[in-house]
Amino acid sequence: MELLKEIWNGISPKEKAFYEDAAYVEAMHRLTEQDALLRATLSQEQEKMLNAMQNEEAALSNANRQNMFLYGFRMGAMLMLEIMEEPL
Repeated sequence: MELLKEIWNGISPKEKAFYEDAAYVEAMHRLTEQDALLRATLSQEQEKMLNAMQNEEAALSNANRQNMFLYGFRMGAMLMLEIMEEPL
């Protein structure tokens, strides 16, 4: 499984994580606006706490995406094995 993790961390689909479709751009715009509005109401200590929370959410999201990538890769490999077992 280490090779798959290296693929994930090297030649990675996460490098193509930005979507250019209109729905994504609009959602990102709304998120950015809401973040700015919230941060304007926070003290420095509260903003540090928010940053820490967002960092943890990003780490969880990345771990989840990595697990989904590994699962999808394994499923593809299992499909190839099954296809190869079938006589022509």
